[in-house]
Amino acid sequence: YQRRVHGIRTSLIIIIALFALVAHHFALIIAFAGSTASMFIAVIFPLSCYITIFSGLKSKPWKLFHWSLLIIFVVLSLVGTVSSLGLIAVPTTPDSCSIR
Repeated sequence: YQRRVHGIRTSLIIIIALFALVAHHFALIIAFAGSTASMFIAVIFPLSCYITIFSGLKSKPWKLFHWSLLIIFVVLSLVGTVSSLGLIAVPTTPDSCSIR
């Protein structure tokens, strides 16, 4: 079991390192993956589970508040994902990063 876990870890690190060498904007790709997954894992999924579990026990203002929070965070997640995609799609040159 331990050999398999170490083999998977090593393979994953090698794949990420090779991808970083091949991809032109590796940091932007990681930003895209982070913006799509982190909001879902940290906020949207727990909030939706909370709403589902306690929906029968709470009042209408409580439901309205939590549903509005969920909608706000879904919109923010979409904004972060679209902005990351925009950074990946727009070609950059070394001159555009310099301070003049």
